[in-house]
Amino acid sequence: MGKVWTEIKNDGGGDYEVIHMPNTLRAKVGSVSLDAAAIERAEEALRSIADSYPDELARNVAAIASAWLEWQATPADDVSKNRLATVAHDIKGQAGAFNYPLAADVATSLGVVLRHDAARLTYLHAIVKAHIDALTAISVRKITGDGGPVGRELIADCAGVSRHWGSPRKRPRRADDQAMTSSRITFHPRDGRRDRRYPSPTLLVTIGGIEYATLDWSLGGFRIGNCERPMRIGQRLYGSFRLVGQPQTVEFTATVVRLDEPSAGQVALQFLDLSERGMETLERFIARRLFRD
Repeated sequence: MGKVWTEIKNDGGGDYEVIHMPNTLRAKVGSVSLDAAAIERAEEALRSIADSYPDELARNVAAIASAWLEWQATPADDVSKNRLATVAHDIKGQAGAFNYPLAADVATSLGVVLRHDAARLTYLHAIVKAHIDALTAISVRKITGDGGPVGRELIADCAGVSRHWGSPRKRPRRADDQAMTSSRITFHPRDGRRDRRYPSPTLLVTIGGIEYATLDWSLGGFRIGNCERPMRIGQRLYGSFRLVGQPQTVEFTATVVRLDEPSAGQVALQFLDLSERGMETLERFIARRLFRD
């Protein structure tokens, strides 16, 4: 059955004890034989679900539209907003598996937009509506795969709204914009790698006077390569990042969470502190990836 055994490890952040438990699952389960007929029944069930998914997508889109109408009437009502976000999350998780990747991408982007608070969302109504209109069109036209010419036309329509949302010159000004821009976002250590990671666009990160190009990044942190500077797990670092070709920089505080994984010289860092303007900058990069021309 095996025995419990322990060992002391140190990955650079201090000693810690690892407890190894025996794997008794096989003994409990016993011998396992594969039933070809059962597998075929399971595959047939999946095919049946896939055939009916357009109806499920239509129901989800109708639920999003309903929640959107309710939320417009009462912007401070978190119940309607949360219902909208929940359905968008469902579409994000289901659509890609049933050959509706365009719907999954739009729902993912909508989830990013909905992270704003109610006050900020009052002037992002256009981008929220553009996402909902896109999901409605995908459902009504049953746009699968990348959508071909119709899909490209749909994304091009959304691109104009996305550019408007990302442009400070066109965004409605508020008396407390400066205060909102200077506020900070603090990250919980357990947030970790929950966010989707993007290999592009490449960010240029400056730490200790040395500039690195990101291998990938997310709303929670980033990974760089060719790092020869000595670092340790848990080390707190201060730096800035910018988009290639743009002079504007965003300052951050981050901690080292992984070293030399998956290759030597690679370092993964998690944000500890980031300005709200910095978070908006990353969100704009994500939206532009989805709604690029």
